[in-house]
Amino acid sequence: MTISRLTAAVTAAAAVVLAAGGVSSAAEAQVPAARPAAGGSMTAQPSSGQVVLINGDRVGVRGTASGVLAAVARTAPTGLAGSLIRLHIGGQAYVIPAAAFPYLNRGLSPSLFELSALLGHEPGGRLPVQLNYRGRLHGLPGVTITRSGGGTARGYLTAASGRVFGAALARQMIADHSRGSYGTDGMFADGTSIALAGAATAAPARPDYPMHTLTVTGTDEAGQPDTGDAVNVFNVDNLLRFGFIDGGSIFYQGSARFSVPAGHYMALGIFFDISGQTLTGWRIVTLPQFTVTGTQAVGLDERTATSEVRMLTPRPVVTRDVTLSIDRADADGNVLDESIDAANVPLRTNVTSQPVTVGTLQAITTGYLTSPAAAARYEYDLDFTSPSGLIGSQRHVVTAGSVATVAARYVQGAASTGGWLPVGLFLSQAAGFFGGDIYPFRLPQAETQYLSAAPSLVWLSQYWQSYAVLAGGQADSPRSFSPGEHTALDWNGFPLRPGYDTSLLGPAGPFPALPSASRAGNTLTLTITPFTDNTPGHAGAGFATGIFGSLGRVTGSYLLYQNGTKIAGGNAARAAGGAASLELQARLSGKPSTVRFVLSAARTGSPLYELSSSSQTAWTWRTSRPSGARLPPGWICATGYRSCTVQPMLALSYQVAGLAVNGSAPAGPQAIRLSVGHLQLARAARITRATVQVSVDNGRTWRSALVVPLGGGQFEVTFPAAAGDYVTLRTTAADAAGGSVTETIARGYKIAS
Repeated sequence: MTISRLTAAVTAAAAVVLAAGGVSSAAEAQVPAARPAAGGSMTAQPSSGQVVLINGDRVGVRGTASGVLAAVARTAPTGLAGSLIRLHIGGQAYVIPAAAFPYLNRGLSPSLFELSALLGHEPGGRLPVQLNYRGRLHGLPGVTITRSGGGTARGYLTAASGRVFGAALARQMIADHSRGSYGTDGMFADGTSIALAGAATAAPARPDYPMHTLTVTGTDEAGQPDTGDAVNVFNVDNLLRFGFIDGGSIFYQGSARFSVPAGHYMALGIFFDISGQTLTGWRIVTLPQFTVTGTQAVGLDERTATSEVRMLTPRPVVTRDVTLSIDRADADGNVLDESIDAANVPLRTNVTSQPVTVGTLQAITTGYLTSPAAAARYEYDLDFTSPSGLIGSQRHVVTAGSVATVAARYVQGAASTGGWLPVGLFLSQAAGFFGGDIYPFRLPQAETQYLSAAPSLVWLSQYWQSYAVLAGGQADSPRSFSPGEHTALDWNGFPLRPGYDTSLLGPAGPFPALPSASRAGNTLTLTITPFTDNTPGHAGAGFATGIFGSLGRVTGSYLLYQNGTKIAGGNAARAAGGAASLELQARLSGKPSTVRFVLSAARTGSPLYELSSSSQTAWTWRTSRPSGARLPPGWICATGYRSCTVQPMLALSYQVAGLAVNGSAPAGPQAIRLSVGHLQLARAARITRATVQVSVDNGRTWRSALVVPLGGGQFEVTFPAAAGDYVTLRTTAADAAGGSVTETIARGYKIAS
């Protein structure tokens, strides 16, 4: 039985996006109801997964009830081959390589970039394509043809061959730009066009209202009539009436013409600065609002894009990436988001002075900046928003008091190249399409991060231990920072243990959290994520093996009992269905009873999984049918509403004194701060006891550690360990209400040699 995943963004491993956890920003009425299934599993929404673009870029996609989040692992870091345009309109989300943008409906079908279409048609990492042509089919770089004849052909691209196609497309785009001949020659000669194989063809629009001719004139940087740059026109009374597919054109000899119904419009010009064979910059010119009542002309002048996106920081930096997003909501509340990801070339825009009066407008700028190669590792993850209704100056001055300073440590026992995804989201964006890039970085390491901080800004951050396949690592719950705040975040700090969904934002957050153990009527819902670290809000990679391949092997099992009778059980990795969390629903008796849940998980086959390689946890608690229970704002039940109660499941976490970024602690006396508590919102009974046993021979022999109560569920655990040991932990705790937990973590951390 499958139901929609309703967890808060970034609360189950890989949950920000990609194939592992969920994202939800829905109000109660927007979330689809679930039906219980005895012992059944809950898997990720079908609008989630991984796709390959026509240029070889890999995109992880997470659908939400109110929007889409997409993260891109780039094939090229700079210039035309690395630049992207993200577009969300009318509930459809597109990720478009910049070199492909002028060819939309001029040789390249938009279906090649529409995420839901790609998710439904890409088998096994291949992008299936259909070619239409006249006469003889000529070869296209990177495209493998499987059959052809009669003016059509079928074939495919992979991530590797897509890079070949993408490089050829970038060369073609440079050649076509000066003459505006997109889709007529070179790769697209003889009427060659490419679409997503199997995708439905949209029926031509048949407007039933009077149409008027709108001419948009374009002036280039030299003050001459523009040829070769792009312009989009959108109806801001109702974006569904006219926009993108029917509202995109190319300037030719200074003009582009549209046939539009009367109403209010926005025009957005995308000007490519090209020198020789290189994209040297972007200029974005927006006319936020104008009215069409008859035949009319409006103008876009590239020379007005004088405000360059610049971020001036207190410490020296190298700018790795900047993005400008124009978020426009129409009068009916439909959202348009058009983002230009400049891939480390200059990005300029015009500045407006007249606020819009129809719908809303917000310009948002993001930047990823890192320390110079010779400096101590630090980075700036920055987000800025212009005044409401305007596009403001893009010169942004960063001060120590305007950002949060985070001492971040990424812990693991072996070296690798990981992937880092920082996504800053203003609350006004939560109902639209938001995305980010996954940046490679060296692991393990400690670094200082400076993040933009504001009450309306939420950070959705995630990292993977392997950039190649996007596997392992941790994801963070939506988190806000205060300007000037100093804090520390440990990522993947050992020992890793089962993790629980957490809300860090409270009732004001746009992403409601789903409790890890809840009951609605007689339906019990469980969502647990193995291999989670000990930082509140984090969730581990769990049962997910990798987004773009596998890193090692993940196995596991689960058992669920009521009053000693087994009511569910099976293969936990298979039940998770590729997601990070094991998500279960089971039917309980209506009488008060005792529930026992046992979960085992193990990871093998990779040096990155040497530590905390397996765990087994057994929880016991007493439960009864809730009456009139209701979660507070900021939380949601599996039914999509708030009528359920959180179960009094016990939760453990560990802080190892002196743990280094390579996962080792100094030899000699060991000290661990053990925290014993309950799930957030659960009725918390007093913690009555905790015991810890330690093994340094993989569980063959055990000895008891000294456990000293500190009060409030906190305990100090001490024991000796010798150089080179691997510490396996067995912890047992109980509360005054009859709840208990027993947890064994194999090779939880190591002792330095």
